[in-house]
Amino acid sequence: MKIEQLQYVLEIAKHSSMNKAAQNLYIAQSTLSSSIRSLEQELGSKIFNRTSKGVYLTDFGTEFYNHAKSVCSEIEFMQSLSLKLSKSTGSLSISNMFNPVANEAFIEIYNKYNNDNIKFSIDEAFTLEIISNVEAGISDIGIIMILSDAYHMYMKLMESHGLEYHKFTDKDLYIVIGPQNPYYNSDKKSITFAELNNFSYCTYFDANTDPAWNNLSISNCNKKPDVRVGSSECLINLLAKTDGFAIEVFNSKDHSSDAFYNDLKFIKLDHNDLNCEVGWISRTDKPLTPIAKEYLEILKDKIERNNR
Repeated sequence: MKIEQLQYVLEIAKHSSMNKAAQNLYIAQSTLSSSIRSLEQELGSKIFNRTSKGVYLTDFGTEFYNHAKSVCSEIEFMQSLSLKLSKSTGSLSISNMFNPVANEAFIEIYNKYNNDNIKFSIDEAFTLEIISNVEAGISDIGIIMILSDAYHMYMKLMESHGLEYHKFTDKDLYIVIGPQNPYYNSDKKSITFAELNNFSYCTYFDANTDPAWNNLSISNCNKKPDVRVGSSECLINLLAKTDGFAIEVFNSKDHSSDAFYNDLKFIKLDHNDLNCEVGWISRTDKPLTPIAKEYLEILKDKIERNNR
């Protein structure tokens, strides 16, 4: 029996749901279910009754829960004695796929602990580089965006690299344009690829950095060739001064704290077969540190508030 199994029991009982408990514990649901089954086998009794409406404590489970709660309370007290020390001598390293909300969350946690002895780092990177960074232990967490038509490919890829993926939210795709584009002053609420055929697609993705996002430009079938840029700053400048367009997952609300986007317009992409999922990855064999968990809670809260 492990302490983490006691914590698992408390979290499942709190929500009457394996799925919700797994999300809050930052582990895969399959991992949680397997751990609880192992615990029940060790004890020789069922802790939970599993029904179509949820997961509920058995009579034995209720008694076990009360003891587990007492044990965990004592452990939390002992951990709190050294929590400040563990945070103040730790590190937080993020690989971020051009997610402005993830940057804001990083700034918030940095400002909270910038007087402590914590090593902070955040890098903007593409999907394949993020997977490599997290697998190698260079980054604790990777923030990624997965197009719906490449979802299964990336799930298999991450599994083969010993990584776990956790979803934050679904996002629509947006076309981003500047004042030089004729659609800038229109009142269009959505736009199709066909309406953009006469404008260059501006992007920093290519086949080597992210094959799925690179294929997005191929499906566009533009009459004009794509324009490749080396950084997000260069992309913003290009959009502001030409009639080209970019494709973004985040809208003006997500970019509200970024003054560089003030002169750009976001129009929802009308493409029924395509959307995007935002999530995070970590190594399966490496537990998250307290500060990494706190960062994810801050980021989750910001994403949920922006989605309202």
